[in-house]
Amino acid sequence: VIFLRDGNEIRRRLLSMVPNRYFETFYSISFRIVEEMGGYVAAKIIEAFMVATLVSVGCFALKIPYAILLGVFAGLTNPIPYIGPIIGAIPGLLLAVLEPAVHNHLMMIGVIYMVANVVDMFIIFPMVVAKIVNLHPVIVVMAVVFGSQVFGVLGMIVAVPIASILKILIQEAYSRIYS
Repeated sequence: VIFLRDGNEIRRRLLSMVPNRYFETFYSISFRIVEEMGGYVAAKIIEAFMVATLVSVGCFALKIPYAILLGVFAGLTNPIPYIGPIIGAIPGLLLAVLEPAVHNHLMMIGVIYMVANVVDMFIIFPMVVAKIVNLHPVIVVMAVVFGSQVFGVLGMIVAVPIASILKILIQEAYSRIYS
């Protein structure tokens, strides 16, 4: 939230501390990093929308009441590592247990959420996020796994942005050395 509100001011202050001979390089790198982070946020929004759509369509096909609301909730909670998909499934599963008209669909509702999560985990996240932040899908998955092992949930959240920043820094160093 701080970076969204005060990002330009923080960047301006950092740039004011950079010596003149490095200013252009630092400005270029910071611009690319900000651009990548914006892409990452956009990718997470697209990912959430796709999960919401999968759950909504699945619930709608089964004539589950509040299908769109269930999908939107699943999409909103999906970006939370580990527990987001579980939290997102709770309203649908509760509806299946508490609503007599939907009671016999408990297993199918569970399958809808599970399929949406698997599609997200193995197709949407690696492909969409990787394409938008311009990283190979294997790198994205490896970054998230490494981040989770080293820093837990926080590591999962920041793994792709950090991998993206490292990619930019490595590209810049490579171009400085070999150009």
